[in-house]
Amino acid sequence: MNEHNESESFMGVEVTPQMAQKAETMITKARARLFQRDGFLGHISLGLVPISTNQIEAMGTDGARLVYNPAWIVEQNQNEIMGVLAHEAMHVINKHPLRMRQLCATRKIDEKRNHQAANAAMDLAINPLLLKADFDLPRGALFDPRYTNGESFEEIFASFENKDDSGGDDSNDDSDDSNDDSNDDSNDSNDDSNDDSNDDSNDDSDDSNSSPPIWGDVQPSPDGMSDCDVDGDVEDKIAQALEVAKTRGDLPANAQQFVKKSLTDDPWQVLKQFIKSNVADDFSWGKLDKRFISEELYLPTLYSEGMGCMVVSIDTSGSTYSYWSQFATHVEKAVKTAKPKRLIVLHCDSQVDFVDDQSGGFNISVPESNFYGGGGTSFIPPFDWLRERGIQPDCMVYLTDCWGPFPKNDPGFPVLWASCSRDKAPWGRTIHICQ
Repeated sequence: MNEHNESESFMGVEVTPQMAQKAETMITKARARLFQRDGFLGHISLGLVPISTNQIEAMGTDGARLVYNPAWIVEQNQNEIMGVLAHEAMHVINKHPLRMRQLCATRKIDEKRNHQAANAAMDLAINPLLLKADFDLPRGALFDPRYTNGESFEEIFASFENKDDSGGDDSNDDSDDSNDDSNDDSNDSNDDSNDDSNDDSNDDSDDSNSSPPIWGDVQPSPDGMSDCDVDGDVEDKIAQALEVAKTRGDLPANAQQFVKKSLTDDPWQVLKQFIKSNVADDFSWGKLDKRFISEELYLPTLYSEGMGCMVVSIDTSGSTYSYWSQFATHVEKAVKTAKPKRLIVLHCDSQVDFVDDQSGGFNISVPESNFYGGGGTSFIPPFDWLRERGIQPDCMVYLTDCWGPFPKNDPGFPVLWASCSRDKAPWGRTIHICQ
């Protein structure tokens, strides 16, 4: 492994007010520069809440926060800080905090070693991509030419374990180097003598002092959120970042292909993303953050106009019956997050049989106990009903089997068809919820 051996530790170093201010300014400038250079990674970075502390070595993330040590920050240059911000954004995109939590929960091995080795594997998985994109990374960045073919962090981590289980098999000339990787010692494989001396000199000390500091640190996802919720939150961030980059016209050529691997095929997560993506809640360059204009830093502000009107249509034909409750449960969860000012629930077969027009309420009325409809099927009436009343919703979600006549033309607002068959709507987006 090619890496600079850092010997100075910044953990616990006293942070003066001047140091804290300088570090905050440096990070703010670096985030602005990253957003200007790469809208995709920059948007992900801006979505992380910065937290200053001297209880970590350098910088890290749990997928929601950007935790940094001011003492370390002020020792780096702006290009390196921007590189680390891109590095942390890549951890978020790859769902490393969630995968770290799952790894800690499922592997019955020492948490300290597990955390260090997993961090090393994650860094080895993403740093080649950043270096290929010409980002500057601080000294100590993990890189190994053996892991430059798109290996996942789990594959790299498993290779560490295999080396350990082999007991340092002499048949592998790189066994010492592999052990360095698995223990996340962050030392060059040619510096075995230093490894030995460090181990000897710290026999009586805490394990946390036995290896040089690491500047990138992935923490498990925050408690209080289920794996499903964390996964959905990350995918929402990815989808929004892609849209921002597309709008700006600077979507990296490989971003769509790279992100495609991390986007879920779970139809309910797609439904949630669809609803949230139609909420006007994002960073706006039209409203600059006034706190930094005096420093000639032009950053967007996070604003929220919320969702105006959302429509949920339920096909009351018999073939959709078994999906009503499940559909309503998932839509309700997403709607409570989107918080539309108005929610219209329509039950329809060959005509609109029931209307539940709510303002401030987020309950999805399902026709289980009081069946409305049951006749033939047509998907035209709900759109006619909206048009006749001059209602232009922000989006519509339609539960159906896709068996029946559709309106000839797209209505001019986003429509997601949740199909309980294998059929697909002629326009809009279709997800298949059938098992």
